[in-house]
Amino acid sequence: MSDLTKEYVAKMFHDLTTQIQQQNTQVVSQISELKNELTNYKRHIDDSIHDLKAENEALRHETKTLKDRLLQTERKAKEYNLIVYNLPGTNPSSEVIKLFRDKLNVNCREEDLSDTYRFNSKSANGKPEPILVEFISNNLKTKVLGEAKKLKNTGIYISLDYTPEDFQIKKALYSYQRTARDKGHTASIKGQTLVIAGVPYTLEALISNNPEAEAANNVFTGKSETENSVFKEETKNRMLGNQHQAEEPQPRKQKYLRSSSTINKQK
Repeated sequence: MSDLTKEYVAKMFHDLTTQIQQQNTQVVSQISELKNELTNYKRHIDDSIHDLKAENEALRHETKTLKDRLLQTERKAKEYNLIVYNLPGTNPSSEVIKLFRDKLNVNCREEDLSDTYRFNSKSANGKPEPILVEFISNNLKTKVLGEAKKLKNTGIYISLDYTPEDFQIKKALYSYQRTARDKGHTASIKGQTLVIAGVPYTLEALISNNPEAEAANNVFTGKSETENSVFKEETKNRMLGNQHQAEEPQPRKQKYLRSSSTINKQK
């Protein structure tokens, strides 16, 4: 190979090497720019996710606050109410006044009641529809409720007018109470707690998985861990709204019969 040819080949090799190096430099630069863009984009996404999480948490807190306020408002509206179950008759006001006077020895007059009505004119199961009684005085309501034990074995009973949330809690607590008593333990319901052998437990504590609640569950039920898991799952299902398992479903204010009239009214 001649010197001229060698020089030409060397020059071409040098030019090609230089071109490849320049292209590599450009590629590296572009990759670096893409990395920076991706980093910035990821940072932007992370910031957006953080902002969304904060906003979601704020909304969750606000929703809980509003639900708590609504629940308190509902409880306040029901504070003067009682519900009478399985009381027959076509005039709710007269029937409850007679019941209070004759069976409970509580003097109650028409003017002591703000309103009295059935939730419907006729029950689907043939039983009389529950009667909601709105008292003027909370003292009179408390007196009637205190004497309601005299209705034992009559088929008629009286309860507070619970909100749907409170009703589900009470229903679940009664299940725990029955089981505890079946095992020979002293158990009573105070407000929204179940007192077992002098120790109060909320429903949340009873159905949680923390060691203290699990130990309490084992003590008052006398069940194995597997049996307790089944029992707790059934309780959770009831809390989710399986009201068909209740002995007496909570009445819904859809249709009712006013004491002053025999006309069904759609509420």
